[in-house]
Amino acid sequence: MATEAATHARVRYVEALLDYTIIRAPFSGVITAKRAFVGEAVSPFGSSPSGGGSGGAIATIVEFSSLYVGADVNEANLSKLGKNQPAEITLDRVPDKVFHGRLRQIVPAADRQKATVRVKVAFLDADDRVLPDLSARVAFTSPR
Repeated sequence: MATEAATHARVRYVEALLDYTIIRAPFSGVITAKRAFVGEAVSPFGSSPSGGGSGGAIATIVEFSSLYVGADVNEANLSKLGKNQPAEITLDRVPDKVFHGRLRQIVPAADRQKATVRVKVAFLDADDRVLPDLSARVAFTSPR
């Protein structure tokens, strides 16, 4: 009886160790970059031991439904923007398609040298041609 209990305890311990090898994200997405390799020690607290310099990141996961365009707006035009303002997004990759979007956020910081403020524009009708880090142009379509 004691031997059976000890065996079950060892099995639970090994299962717990195995569970530590599974990486989970708080959202569904697609891995777009892998920064750690099989057998490499990783840590969630800073640089990898092998000196990869990824700051603890072992992969980049993209949730495509939350992609947005980051754009710089001249500070003189900032007063013309309103919450959820509609926009048209053109990607250099798909020049013949105009995507619809809306102003998601005005970042509360300015670039003094360029006299611009960063904004984030969410896609409303993105398709599988929209990928992270593509070049894009944004035109806001209606005045505030």
